Amino acid sequence: VATRLLAFGVSATCAQLVSTASALDRWLLEHLSNLAAVASYQLSAAAASVVEMFEHAVWLVVEPFVYRRGGGPGDSSALGMALSAYAGAAAAAGLTLALFAPEVMSLLAPRSYAPSLMAVPLLAFAAYNHGLFRIVGLGAGLAGRSKPWAVAGLVELGMVGVLFVLLTPRGGATAAGLVRYVSSLVGVIVCARAARSVWPQRLPVARSLALGAAGTLLGCLSLTLQPSFGLRLALGALVVVVAGVQLLRLYSERRKLAPC
Repeated sequence: VATRLLAFGVSATCAQLVSTASALDRWLLEHLSNLAAVASYQLSAAAASVVEMFEHAVWLVVEPFVYRRGGGPGDSSALGMALSAYAGAAAAAGLTLALFAPEVMSLLAPRSYAPSLMAVPLLAFAAYNHGLFRIVGLGAGLAGRSKPWAVAGLVELGMVGVLFVLLTPRGGATAAGLVRYVSSLVGVIVCARAARSVWPQRLPVARSLALGAAGTLLGCLSLTLQPSFGLRLALGALVVVVAGVQLLRLYSERRKLAPC
C-alpha cells in the first residue's frame, strides 16, 4: 500500500509542474530578455487573469460534479458536458478580453506598454488550455491514476523551458505569450491521450482546442487590424449571446444524467 501511495503522490506532484511554468516564465524572460519585457508580460498576464477565474471554477465546481456523476469507464456524459460548458464560457471570456484589450490596457498602463497587447490573447487562451487540461485529465482521476497528469505536466514544462530559450531573446513578451500558448496546447493533447489510455472516453477535446485556437487567432487579428470600437462591441455581444445559449442548452441536458 505504501508503494502505491508513494507512486500516486510522486505522479500527483509532477502533475502540479504545470503551475510551475507560471512562475518560471518571468524568471526566464528576465534573464533571456530584459526587465522591460518582464513588465509588459506581467501586465498582459494580469489582464488575462480574467480567464484564470474560469480555471479556478474547474477546481471548485467542475471536479466535484464530475466525481459525483462520473459513471464507469467509457461513460463520458458528465465529463463531456463539463468540458463543453467550460469551453463555451472560458472561450467567450478570452475572446471578449482580447477584443477590448486596447481599452483595458489603456486603463492599466501608459502607451509605452502597447507592444505587450499581442500577448493578451495568447496568455488568455493559455489559461483556457490549462482549464481544459484539468478537465480532460479527470478521467485519470476517476481511474485513480495520476500518471497521465504527470507526463503531460513534464512535457509542457519542458517545452516552456526550451521554447523560451529559443524565442524570447528576440521576441520579448509576445514570444513569451506564444510559448505559453503552444506549450499549454501540447499539454492538453498529451494529457487527453494519456488519460484515455486508463479511462476510455470520447470527449470533444479537438473541438474545444479548435475553439480556443479560433479565439486566439481572432484576438490577434483584432489587435493587428484594429477594427472600430462599434464592430468589436457587436462581435463581443454576439460571442456572449452564443455562449449563453450554449450554456442554457447544456444546463437543460444536465438533468438527463442519472445521479450516482
